[in-house]
Amino acid sequence: MSSFQTYGKMDLPFIAHEYIVLFRRKTGTVLAVLGAMASQAQKRLQGTWRNIVRSVLMQLGGAAPLAKIYEAVSTSTDRVNTNSNWREKIRQTLQIYPDFTSEERGVWGLA
Repeated sequence: MSSFQTYGKMDLPFIAHEYIVLFRRKTGTVLAVLGAMASQAQKRLQGTWRNIVRSVLMQLGGAAPLAKIYEAVSTSTDRVNTNSNWREKIRQTLQIYPDFTSEERGVWGLA
């Protein structure tokens, strides 16, 4: 029963509101849509500061001074253009994740 209209024998109370969810199908072939979705997911994963810093440290041999990390990050991603505090974000990422260790003052490496 919905809005006091009977649909048959129902043991549950009536439903005051009904909702419908519509999905819009993306245009194109299934493979093209799946490829686009995979590409978007990969960009999201690569775009995290944690992944950016990890990949930069891997390119720099596993450990590097903070200045070299800054330089490599600034050339490897465009996120530095959208975040004016990107250097602080890199330092925060290095400090809070167990993926990174401070080998000495100003030198960070992969754990």
